[in-house]
Parts: sequence; structure tokens; C-alpha cells
Amino acid sequence: MKRIEEFFKRYGLSVGVNKISEGPSVVTYGITTKGRTKSSQVLALLDDLSLTLSRRLRMFVNHNGGYIAVEMPKESPEMVTFNQIDIPSSNPMDTPIGLDMQGKLFRQDITKMPHLLVAGTTGSGKSVLIHAIISYLISHNTKDILQLVLIDPKRVELVSYQDIPHLAIPVQTDITDAINTLDAVVKLMENRYTILEDASCRNIGEYNDKVSIPMPYILVVIDELADLMMTSKGQVEGSIVRLAQMARAIGIHLILATQRPSTDVVTGLIKGNFPTRIALSVVSGMDSRVILDKTGAERLIGKGDMLYMSPANRLPVRLQGAYISSQKTLEICRSAISSEIEREKRRIEMEKLYRIITQERWIVDVEYIIEGCPDKETDLIETLKEEMPWRHDKVQSQILSIKSKGEVEG
Repeated sequence: MKRIEEFFKRYGLSVGVNKISEGPSVVTYGITTKGRTKSSQVLALLDDLSLTLSRRLRMFVNHNGGYIAVEMPKESPEMVTFNQIDIPSSNPMDTPIGLDMQGKLFRQDITKMPHLLVAGTTGSGKSVLIHAIISYLISHNTKDILQLVLIDPKRVELVSYQDIPHLAIPVQTDITDAINTLDAVVKLMENRYTILEDASCRNIGEYNDKVSIPMPYILVVIDELADLMMTSKGQVEGSIVRLAQMARAIGIHLILATQRPSTDVVTGLIKGNFPTRIALSVVSGMDSRVILDKTGAERLIGKGDMLYMSPANRLPVRLQGAYISSQKTLEICRSAISSEIEREKRRIEMEKLYRIITQERWIVDVEYIIEGCPDKETDLIETLKEEMPWRHDKVQSQILSIKSKGEVEG
């Protein structure tokens, strides 16, 4: 802190360090100017300050706080583990991104993003971030709530999810198949709009509130966008832009990741439809501008250090992403598979029970419940609604039919 004040004093600038906050990997100093010192004079000395302190610094004006923020990497950064962000939420699509510069959990609702663009150089933590997001979602959602479409042209990153029940289709590794898959998702989007139109609903939320079997959300993840764009730019860009413009209302969301943040990959049309973006460490300020429309990402330290920008956060928020090992990812996938096997066994058991209770002797039992134990009827219906939503309406109509028959005979 004193070294920062003394540095600017040597240049004839009067500043004071009034605020210090410490995150997992970065310490942020809040600088206020004094006297006739201008913020532009302070910002102009960023490279000289970095050289003096032997740190890769990032400096910007925090208009909300009324100070100039100087972000300095810690000598011994703390690793953020997946367990630190793996905290359940009442919203199934509320996803943790990482820890902020105060060490607090930062999470965002995917349905409000509504699509995410991730870019960073090799080794910056891009793929680890994708794994953390997918692992969290599949461990806190069933396939009835969330389904995944995974496209992995690199063939090595997403294949570990090949057997999980959440996959709408197998993981796509062939580029031609991946392009056809995007076309198929566009057709699915159009079919879903037809369903919403017939049900007089404006979005997937209204539709799911009306029906007993909800329409699942679909998350499309493309791990390396550049490979697809180099093969068939026009077709890929057209499908992505169409989905980004229209798919939000019917519950389809996109995550695009690339290690080549150039204008021929992240085109203006794609950027314009992806207001939520994450920039990890990049080589140059030009790459940072392609992702965020401003510099800053070239000064990140890598290993999950990122800048998060969204419509609600036009000033990029610096976060530290969580590390998740391949072994942990494998354990989560196995757990998801086991859970689905148990759910399927339970479903088969309930189907057998349904076939039993819809026989003639079930009619007698229902009549007994209605006549002698009316308080049990509500429990019966609620159990069916929870365990067998696909049969609930039919069974309830049978009970009402028995009641009506009894009233007529009476």
C-alpha cells in the first residue's frame, strides 16, 4: 500500500489507498485522487507501476465506488475447489461461476444470461470452467428438468459425459454431425414454439405451470467453436444466431467456448446475440476487445482468473473459477447414472403398482376409502401426483367417476 502511494508521489501525483479487499488470487486496492491529480494521469502509469511492483496489474475506474481499482495478483494464490462452489440453489438453472474478489460465491441464472460466450488461450482454464458448469448442473438436476446437447470437435473434453442420462443425443465429435445437430436443434426450437402456441403460452415457464409433465430445459455446449466456423462458417453462424435470437423463450440456451477469439470466429453477429461473456487470459488487448469490447483480459494471470460481463454487469467483474479434477467429474457422472437407474427402478415399480390398483379390487378399495376413510383420499391423490405424474390425472378422474356413480345410485 505504501509502495503504491510512494510510486505516484515520485511522479508528482497525490493519491491515497483507502480500500483493500482480498480474494482467492487477487488483492484489490482502492485509490482516490487528491488535489489536482486526475484519474487519467493515474491510469497512464499502469505499465510503470506494474514494472515497479513486478506484478501483472489491472487498473480501472470504479464509477460505482468512486475510486480507481488496482488489482494485484497475490504471491501465493489460493486454489478454489469445486466443493467451494457446489452449493445447491432453489433455482435449478442458477449456476455458480466462481468466487469474486471478496471471496464470495458468484452465481448466475442461465435462463437470464440467456447465452454464454467463453474465450481464453490454452491453459487459461476455459475447459475446466465448462466442466464445472456441466458437473454442477447434472448433479443438481434430473433429465426431466435439464437435457444436454454436447458438441466436442476436439474429441477429448466432453466425451466423459457420454453415458449420463441427461444427454438428449450422444456427444457429437464429428464436425459434419455437429453441424447437422445444430440444424436439428433449430427445428426442435420451431416445434416447441408450435407447442407453446397451441397451449397459448408465452414461454416455457408458463407452459410448465400448466402441464403435469414439464418441458425440460436444453443446454447446448460447443467446446471449440473455431473448428466448426472453419468448416462451414455460414451454416454454423446462421444456426447459432437463430438460436440465440429466439431460443430463450422455449428453454434452449447456448454456451460457446473458443481458444481463438478472433473476428473470423467470434463474428459481430455472434457477439451481438451473446451479451453475457467470459474472458479468461488472452495474449493481447486486441483479443480482449474481441470478447469484451475493452482491454483487460490480457492482464489476467490464468488458471481460472476471468472477467465476467453481462447485461447486468457492463463493467466486467473479476472472478476466480473453481478447479474440478477429471476424477471428480467422473464421480459426478457415475452418481448421475446411478441416480437415474434408481429412478427408473422406482418408475417401473410404480407402473406395476398402477396396473394393480386399476384392477377391479382397486375400485373396491377406493370406494372403501371414499366412504369410510375420506381423510385418506387426499393422501392417495398427492402420492400419485408426486410418484406418478404421468398417471395422476387419469387416476383422479377414476376416483371422481366412482364418486359420481355412488351419488347417482344413492
